[in-house]
Amino acid sequence: MDDRRGVYRDGLPEASDAFIQAIIEGGEDIRRYERRRRRAAKVALAAAAFALVALGLGAALRQLSAPRPDNVVLSVNPDSVVTDEEKAAACATAEPTETPVADEKTWIDPNSGWEYLLDDGPFEAGEWLVVTDADGCLAYGFQVDFRERPSGQARSIEVVPGMQVCYLGEADAGFSRVNFAGTDGYVETKYLRRGAAVPELDEAREWVISEACLYLVDSLGERHLWTVDDNNAVETYALQKLLEGAQPLAEGEGANAPLGALLLVRMQDADAPMRWENGAERFIELRYAMASDGNLVFRREDGSRWAIPAAGSRFFWSVFPEAEGWMRLPGDVVLETQK
Repeated sequence: MDDRRGVYRDGLPEASDAFIQAIIEGGEDIRRYERRRRRAAKVALAAAAFALVALGLGAALRQLSAPRPDNVVLSVNPDSVVTDEEKAAACATAEPTETPVADEKTWIDPNSGWEYLLDDGPFEAGEWLVVTDADGCLAYGFQVDFRERPSGQARSIEVVPGMQVCYLGEADAGFSRVNFAGTDGYVETKYLRRGAAVPELDEAREWVISEACLYLVDSLGERHLWTVDDNNAVETYALQKLLEGAQPLAEGEGANAPLGALLLVRMQDADAPMRWENGAERFIELRYAMASDGNLVFRREDGSRWAIPAAGSRFFWSVFPEAEGWMRLPGDVVLETQK
């Protein structure tokens, strides 16, 4: 195994007066955050400050404390509600229990909470598509093979539903030719769907990150997963601030980013947590195709591209400290895994 964890880690700077003040302010924000989530154990200010120092996130809170509503990447779809229930069933495929509306692009099964993308083509060359299971379901534990040739016997790497590929055209044997993470290859057409629209943020709600998952396909073709949730209040708070501070890219800018990762963010209403009729908690899911070369460039399913400023890079990797070492560097080769 090519274990490159921690390759880029370096020491944290000494704390300045401004840094300490940012820690204090950030600690107060986290305490308010915890009260909204109605957690039994409140976050003590001193503990929050200690965690911020350890992670080096105090500066991020200072720099990103004022999100700009007119260019915020953290927009959500109030109709795209997905539960976290059953996602742990890694390779299971849920069957729809109701017939979806034909002209919609996405559908939520109200009984299972599974989200389905409905537009299965035909596609045109140059389109960006989302990988799903064969039914269009975004079953994140499922694995789709990205192959070297249009054959079930060809070498392949593991792609997670929710990741994006660029469609290049039809191929033989039920395959489509696509580009994934900067490499041309083949995926069975039944696993491809057009993505869903991403409406603007409903400002009437107080959204917070309940859970964030980072999926990455490394240079050996193996998938990895790192997760933070609202039990890690410092990390989720910092990640939300970083996403709120992301900048939209101009047309063509970031177009060549090798999108080989997926940042999946599950949002919850902090003041009025959402639940299904059976009492299970439900969330709004946001999906960001992410560059796998270490640059914080993201593509949403509506086609917009965003980037976290370079100053925030260090703090992003503090949220996912073991992920950076697995980022594919220039010259890395994919399609090395024999299936």
